[in-house]
Amino acid sequence: MRNVPELIDDSKAIKSSKILFIACLGHAMELYDYVLYGVMLPFIASKFFPETGLISSALLGYLSLALVVLITPLGSIFWGWYGDRFGKSSMLTLSISFMAIASLAISILPTYHEIGLFAPILLVFFRIMQGISASGEIIGAKIFAMEVMGEKSYGISSSIITASGACGVLLAMYMGYLASISKIEDFWRFAFLLGFILFAISAAIRISLAKQLGIKKNSSADKITTVFTIIRNHPYEFLTVFVLGAMLGIFSYSSQVFINPFMIKRGLSKQAAYGYSIYSYVSTIIVAISFGLYIDKYLLKIQSSLSILKKNLLYNSLVSFIAFSLLLSHNHSYNLMGYIILGGAIGSYACVCSIVIYKAFPSSVRCRGVMLSYALGCGMFSGSTPFILDIISRASSYLPMIFLSGCFLLTYIILTRSAKHVDVL
Repeated sequence: MRNVPELIDDSKAIKSSKILFIACLGHAMELYDYVLYGVMLPFIASKFFPETGLISSALLGYLSLALVVLITPLGSIFWGWYGDRFGKSSMLTLSISFMAIASLAISILPTYHEIGLFAPILLVFFRIMQGISASGEIIGAKIFAMEVMGEKSYGISSSIITASGACGVLLAMYMGYLASISKIEDFWRFAFLLGFILFAISAAIRISLAKQLGIKKNSSADKITTVFTIIRNHPYEFLTVFVLGAMLGIFSYSSQVFINPFMIKRGLSKQAAYGYSIYSYVSTIIVAISFGLYIDKYLLKIQSSLSILKKNLLYNSLVSFIAFSLLLSHNHSYNLMGYIILGGAIGSYACVCSIVIYKAFPSSVRCRGVMLSYALGCGMFSGSTPFILDIISRASSYLPMIFLSGCFLLTYIILTRSAKHVDVL
């Protein structure tokens, strides 16, 4: 009989690990296709957005990115309600289906030269579908994982989900690298088609495992409380998650969308830029997992998650400045170091940021509260960041690193004030 508790614990651990796998699988695929649009902009902008005398195809591509990200937070209202009402697993399966359909559509979409203005209109429409999907998946997967794994594993849960997302981005960057060396003009279509195939496989695995594990809807969730009531009752929680989502979006889009076109304009070859990005996201994966383990094993035992995050914001303000300084060098070895340092910084920030975001709202309204505030913060700032950085970089190549470092410091100041009123942090 001594072994019975151990068997019970093992059974729970196996179930938790399978549920974590469900979250990781979809999260990786979701970020692959969501980021792929930005990665492929240098290859598809001229095909869908016509050049004008005042604005280039690249800038129009950035504007489409910003427009879509500003619209898609509306989807978070639906996903938040759906997740609280019917369960996170069901929500994640449905959201991934949206992304699969949009990816397939983009892969076969005619260009501007073939159907005129319908091409950019349809491209933006399917990109909106991707954004709606991502508003349910990207933060939803982390909520799901930390809820299942429990308080003692917040660090590793957050880090594994972060690392799985980085794997998706890594695959997107690799597709960008292949596109840069491929002699096939429309290689980008294959990259989106691959996303659809992987999503279909991922959705099938998710549905199968959810049935095996008996994951059911959350019928006890609050059915009445509206989003506006949640914001009114939790204003500082809303502000905290909003500003952290904004910073994560700014940081991620600076690295995933802006850096490569910026470096290519400075003379770095496409092959080198996308090749260096691969190293960057390997760094994200390694740092995220290492930092998550360190948080669980050591840091959370001696200080709060909020304290860890505040130190990380100050640290990354300096680190991002150093990374951009290396990127501005004409030495390729320094450029590679800049990519790697920037990738590692994203891994550390995303890991601890997600823990604070998860803890901010009470469990009864967590999906709705977190998803709306995170999506609004990320949506308002992430999509516009590449456009802003592109504009200011034309005035001075040093302005992007000042902008990013300043954003970290501003996030620290706002977080310090808002978090005073959030008890759980």
